[in-house]
Amino acid sequence: MENPMNFGVLNSFVFSKETNREKINFSIGEIGELELKVKNIEKAVEFYRNKLDSTVLYTDQKSAVCECNGVRFMLTKSDVREKRSVLYLKVDDIHATHSILKDRAVEFYDLPKSVVNIPGYKLWLALFHDIDNNLLVLMSENPVEVLECAV
Repeated sequence: MENPMNFGVLNSFVFSKETNREKINFSIGEIGELELKVKNIEKAVEFYRNKLDSTVLYTDQKSAVCECNGVRFMLTKSDVREKRSVLYLKVDDIHATHSILKDRAVEFYDLPKSVVNIPGYKLWLALFHDIDNNLLVLMSENPVEVLECAV
């Protein structure tokens, strides 16, 4: 499998739109729900419930709504992949979570990697796919101590 870990510059997701009357600042808030295309609803529900401990809120023959620590995502039956789906899953301890999921037969591309240093923390990622080849990413923002240099 080719490793899809090609990250460009991380942005703050703050956009501004200039109008004739005023400048409007806009920032993205919490994600309300994500949609993932799946081939088989029952198998997908089983994967998310049993391997990732997600809660299934609703299911029918064409879709299922799941919840993972307050974030909802919908699994929608589709035979044709319209667009690639990516689901980022925040975790406190990426190494422990990686180990637990590997024990549940989840196949990762590689070990968790620190991909960017942001003032105050390091962002760690570990990539894997679900049973329908949707890209899933464990993400962990680990605080780092700032050492003061004596002058």
